[in-house]
Amino acid sequence: MARQRIEQAASLPASPADAHAGAAGAATAVATVRMRRDPGTNPEPHAIDVHPDEVTNYQRAGWQLTE
Repeated sequence: MARQRIEQAASLPASPADAHAGAAGAATAVATVRMRRDPGTNPEPHAIDVHPDEVTNYQRAGWQLTE
């Protein structure tokens, strides 16, 4: 019984962050969309990579698609 618990513990991730990293590695990569904003009127950052589902939200905040 004790040996089974040790083997189970050894197969668990060391921390929740490790568990999340493992799940992220198993997920498929999502292509991002490059966006920018005017450096003359906005603080940094001036360029970001945005998830495609969030492009509309960023455009509402003044971000523009990079050509």
